[in-house]
Amino acid sequence: MIDALKLIRSDAAHIGSGPMVFLAGKSTVSAFESNPGKANRTAFDRYLLDAVQYVNQKQIDVTDMEQQLVTDPDSVDPHDVTIAMAKANLSLSIAQNVISRLTQAWNEITSNR
Repeated sequence: MIDALKLIRSDAAHIGSGPMVFLAGKSTVSAFESNPGKANRTAFDRYLLDAVQYVNQKQIDVTDMEQQLVTDPDSVDPHDVTIAMAKANLSLSIAQNVISRLTQAWNEITSNR
């Protein structure tokens, strides 16, 4: 979903796969031309984005099943909808916990204790 935006990135730490550019006046200079290899994705970066897309897809699947249950009740088993809702809820809960732990770990690393 993030890749669909195609935003111009001016910092390698920014999320997205759009081209890295340095804004120089009105023209843009590609970062790959000035510093090749600086904006390459890491495995951890890709893993986190894939995990977020997985959780998002679970939520979308549940919404689609709920709409199908309302519009055509005979085509969907209510138990399947309940199971899909539980899976989506669990994946979201796990993602929230992981994000919380990562934030907590980052704060521990960056604090001067």
